[in-house]
Amino acid sequence: MDVGQALCGYNCTSYCNEANDTLDCSGLGLSNFSVCGNLEYFQQVNFVNNNITDLATPLHGGIYDFSHNQIATVDLCWEPRACISDTYLLINLSHNAIQRLPEGAIALNLTCDAMVKHVRIVLDLSSNDLSYVEHEAMSMNVSDECMTQRVTMDLSFNKLVNIHLTAVRIVASSIREIYLLLNNNDLTNFTAVSSFVDNDRNGDVGNYVINLHGNNISGFQEEDIENVHHDNVTLILDENPWNCDCSQRYVSLTTSRLRRFLNNNNSVEPICEIPAFVNGRPLSSLSKNEFICGPKLDQNANLTLEVLEGSTLILLCPVTGADPPIVDVDWQIPVGNPAQGEVTSSIHVRTCLNCSLVINNIHEDLEGDYLCTVSNGQNLTIVQTVMVDDEIRSPNTEGTFKRPLLIAIILLSVILVIVVVCLAVVCYKLYKTKENEAPLPRRSINDDVTNNTFANREDCYLAPREFNRSADNEDNLYDDCHTDNNNRF
Repeated sequence: MDVGQALCGYNCTSYCNEANDTLDCSGLGLSNFSVCGNLEYFQQVNFVNNNITDLATPLHGGIYDFSHNQIATVDLCWEPRACISDTYLLINLSHNAIQRLPEGAIALNLTCDAMVKHVRIVLDLSSNDLSYVEHEAMSMNVSDECMTQRVTMDLSFNKLVNIHLTAVRIVASSIREIYLLLNNNDLTNFTAVSSFVDNDRNGDVGNYVINLHGNNISGFQEEDIENVHHDNVTLILDENPWNCDCSQRYVSLTTSRLRRFLNNNNSVEPICEIPAFVNGRPLSSLSKNEFICGPKLDQNANLTLEVLEGSTLILLCPVTGADPPIVDVDWQIPVGNPAQGEVTSSIHVRTCLNCSLVINNIHEDLEGDYLCTVSNGQNLTIVQTVMVDDEIRSPNTEGTFKRPLLIAIILLSVILVIVVVCLAVVCYKLYKTKENEAPLPRRSINDDVTNNTFANREDCYLAPREFNRSADNEDNLYDDCHTDNNNRF
């Protein structure tokens, strides 16, 4: 039995010789490759088209293909050794189910024999479900003896919306080229350009190639790209919805780093999608004056105004965000009253942007839609509706109703309520005071005597007979009661 069969069963094929140590366990439906034991025997390991879900193991060989599995979690410590020149090192994790790369997910520690040349390293994570790559998720430590020709990190065809600024950590003395493939994702920006390219730990890097083709990037902020110090950066930026507005004006400067990168031989510059008047043009073809931010409607503006007839109307054109700034405003003012059979027309007036349109003693003939049009290369027309009320004439009113009669009525009502409440409180206090001062009713002497006489006789039984309540008969009354009680007991 050969080594491959001993590790993975009779279905595995191994080719073990000094030139090519290969283990082929592809398409066997394996759910856990750990049953294969120690893979250090082989330089090439093939586990394509299996059902592996977790990959957490140390690796020491040169080429590992785990593509087309169901791998969701990765924790790899890869420690290969390059003994000869033109060494090709690969970990292929494409077409799996990886959604997130945590810190330390893939750690490469490469050692080389003396002066090994043309080492190529590939980490292929394309066609997964990746949405985020965390801090130092991929790290590489390459010994000084290795003369690395190219390092490729392929994260293309995923669902990436963001990448940590320090997602990739490379420590090497010399690398000819570093490729970072992020094409066909959902990135809206790439602020990691500066931190990735200008990382001192990368050592002497000849050229960076960053592929951002087919994302949702609308532009680079000036501070994200102009602070890059490395000169040789190739950017592939086509198939992005680039917004060539005033925020990209820095590209027109001859000192622009982005312009310099786009002039590299293999760079592909973005094509402007908006504004409409530059749609389809390459970014670097625009002059300084063509990078325009058009005017926008001020969202806090009130577009419907009511004024009193005879008052003063003051209007401003509510625009914001224009760069270069707006100079003139063209106004279209309605004239005529259709309700009275008059033909409606308009007159045109021009003012400066911050100057108000002022109409004194406004009347119904000037009621209607007021149009202000501005342009700085891009046009914007805003409609404001003015309604004139003729119920109350109040001169010197600027664009709003003032109803002094209504205000006076409200104030008088409030005062009246306060007075009524105060009167009610005073009346209540007077009533309580008089009630407390009323004299008590006087009692007669006979009432006191009667009450005292019968107070202690509640248990007496009195026969129903007439008797005299005079003082002379009081003893007889007592005797009768006493005698009767004795008879009862």
